[in-house]
Amino acid sequence: MASSGSALFPHLVRRLILHTRPQVHRRAKSECEGQDVVFDTTLLDYIVCPVSKKPLRYDASSKELVNEELSIAYPVVNGIPQLMSRNGKDYEAR
Repeated sequence: MASSGSALFPHLVRRLILHTRPQVHRRAKSECEGQDVVFDTTLLDYIVCPVSKKPLRYDASSKELVNEELSIAYPVVNGIPQLMSRNGKDYEAR
């Protein structure tokens, strides 16, 4: 009996992963559609520039996190900062 129970367990786990996960993602995506998600500025206490490790400033008009020292701006998409160094672009003070 112990062997049949252990053989059933991986099947149940696989079933939960395959059937539960896509529903969660679809639900979350449909809840966010059509909404402009705002960046949470309290995260600025924890986020630093990936290049210089210096603090960043949020520019709400351009929706970018800016490193003034290096003149690099990182986009914020749907409230999520894109902080990979390849996403950084030149920033001119406005």
